[in-house]
Amino acid sequence: MVRALLTLGSQATEAAATLRGKVSATRIMLINNLAGPARRRLLGLGPEADFQGIVNQWFRWNWCRRWLGNDRVDHLEAAKSIAVPTLCFAGAGDRDIAPVPGCRRIYEASEGNEKQFVVCQRASGFSEDSDHARIIASRPALAEIWPRILDWLLQRG
Repeated sequence: MVRALLTLGSQATEAAATLRGKVSATRIMLINNLAGPARRRLLGLGPEADFQGIVNQWFRWNWCRRWLGNDRVDHLEAAKSIAVPTLCFAGAGDRDIAPVPGCRRIYEASEGNEKQFVVCQRASGFSEDSDHARIIASRPALAEIWPRILDWLLQRG
C-alpha cells in the first residue's frame, strides 16, 4: 500500500514544450542513442547512466507532451487517482530534464488534499537554483532538501 508520494525533479511532458526544450531533448536523445558508453559523461546529468530505453521513452513523452505508457495508458490521467500525502520538489535551474512546469503538472494531477510543491530556488530561500542533478546530490541538497524530506516522512510515521 502506498502511504505517501515524494518526487524530486520528476516530470514527463514539459521538457520539450519550448523551442529550446525541443533542441535540448533532441540533443539528449541523440547522445543517448549514438554515444554508447560515453553518454553519461557527455550528458552530464548525474553520476549514473540511465538505461537507454528509459531515456528514449522520456524523450517520446516530452516530444508528444503526453505521458503514455507502451500499453497506451495515460499516466497523467491515472495520477488523478493518487490521494495520498504528496511532496514534490522542482529545481528552478532544471530547464532541460524536469522543468518546473512539468513537475507542477504532475503535482496538480494528484488528488490528495495534503500536498506541497517546493521550487528549490534562491527566491524561495534556498542557496541556489537547483538543476536536475543538484536537487538530489549536492551540498545544498544535503543541507536544505534532505532534512525537509526526512521531517516530512517522519511526520507520516
